[in-house]
Amino acid sequence: MVRTKVAIIGAGPAGLLLGQLLHSYGIDNIILERQSPEYVLGRIRAGLLEEGTVALLDQVGAGARLHREGLVHDGIELAFGGARHRIDMSTDVVAWLVFAASLGAGLMAGVFYAFSTFVMRALSRRPHPEGMAAMQTINVAVINPLFLGVFLGTAAACVAAVAAALLRWDHPGSASQVAGGALYLVGTFGVTLFGNVPLNNALARLTGDDPAGARRWDDYVRLWTRWNHMRTAAALASAGSLTVALCRGYGAD
Repeated sequence: MVRTKVAIIGAGPAGLLLGQLLHSYGIDNIILERQSPEYVLGRIRAGLLEEGTVALLDQVGAGARLHREGLVHDGIELAFGGARHRIDMSTDVVAWLVFAASLGAGLMAGVFYAFSTFVMRALSRRPHPEGMAAMQTINVAVINPLFLGVFLGTAAACVAAVAAALLRWDHPGSASQVAGGALYLVGTFGVTLFGNVPLNNALARLTGDDPAGARRWDDYVRLWTRWNHMRTAAALASAGSLTVALCRGYGAD
């Protein structure tokens, strides 16, 4: 009979790594596997290893072959129009800026799209004191690091992306890069500051028992939603333009 402190069922990547990790700490273990050693060692089980996993393999002394034969993945791939476009992120910091701006614009488009399609509709169907109170609460709750980090961070990334495109205008995709950044800065960021925020500030001063509350609430919903449609469309167009800029300027077909 074999006695051990730990029994590991399955000699897959996780089981083998766990066994090696325990062994490095002096903990006896045995790995039980129904397949043959040739099958286990010959089967490819991991197509992509994240940085943390690579670090763990190095820690237990099992990363030598990985570094010798593995391919470092320093980018992303976008697929559309029947073609795959690889974006190399290893050498050009501007590619990261454009990618971050595109991702942020897409996230903002999704948030604002929700308000345009059902949130404001739902609030407008409630009695105006309830709808006003709910929207006032939303306008306070939205001032948080998660939302503002994406909203303001995307604006900053767009400023940097536009500046980079203007400084090297001959670079492929520069026009799309400028267009995408400008769409977000003007159509989303600017519309929010000069369209939605003033309406939110006016709403904050209203109370449910205001004699003109129902009329002012209806006006608020109509105007606020109109501005929101604009910034949603601008954010979506920005994300699309910046993605085109990524593929044209930094992609390797």
